Amino acid sequence: MCKCRDGDRLVLRWHPYKMDIDERAWENLPARTLLDSVQEFSVAYLPEYGFEWEEEWLPQVIAPAAVRLTIKARDRFWPDLVVRLNGGLYE
Repeated sequence: MCKCRDGDRLVLRWHPYKMDIDERAWENLPARTLLDSVQEFSVAYLPEYGFEWEEEWLPQVIAPAAVRLTIKARDRFWPDLVVRLNGGLYE
């Protein structure tokens, strides 16, 4: 899954995750606009509970414990959106 900015829109593009899949041309995948007028957007992840938030993805075998989205749109910051993940091995 890729969350990315397209101009000032926050767009979600997706495909099923598989370890052996080649990198895809994201612009050709299904998309849905999540938010317009985005000024700032960042993603961070928590490798494990008790660790610091990371903003640069580091290769790992185990899914992160949580993901945090920081969004500013229409001159206002949203509360950070934090999603806890079940964790586990990537298949």
